[in-house]
Amino acid sequence: MAGLRTAGVAVSKRTWNLFRGCSQSLVPYLGRWFVTRSEKQLSPLDWARMQILSIRTFMKTSDRSIATEIAEALISAIGPLAEMEKTEIKPYWKIEDYMEVFLVFQVNGDLLNVLNVSKSLLGRDWEALNAYEAIWVNRKQEVTLIPELRWAHIEVYNKG
Repeated sequence: MAGLRTAGVAVSKRTWNLFRGCSQSLVPYLGRWFVTRSEKQLSPLDWARMQILSIRTFMKTSDRSIATEIAEALISAIGPLAEMEKTEIKPYWKIEDYMEVFLVFQVNGDLLNVLNVSKSLLGRDWEALNAYEAIWVNRKQEVTLIPELRWAHIEVYNKG
């Protein structure tokens, strides 16, 4: 680690440069690009009951240190908006040269905002699976903030 600290997490210089200023620059776009149709159909009461955000990403690298840097960058970007509950970084069992990063956050504020920021960090064209979860697949060879990223899944749910 290069000794940089953001949101209480030490990050490398590569990671810092990857996400520096990202959330602030994407704020004008929230609700325009990153909210899927089914998310808008949830009632305010449904959204108020949601407390947990899970993010599962799969990236083309077998290097654990790269996957760890990416996890730290995501935690740093989302950390000011939600409390980190769980982190798992491991080789993806289906594809030999891929790593899986699984993050779980406790959201105590505006879940829709946290969800939008999270999605904006990962990719643009999200596919809603249902009202509570969406996936992103890099089918168009989209240039993202995380070049190694190939697939992501985001889900919101109640704790308990």
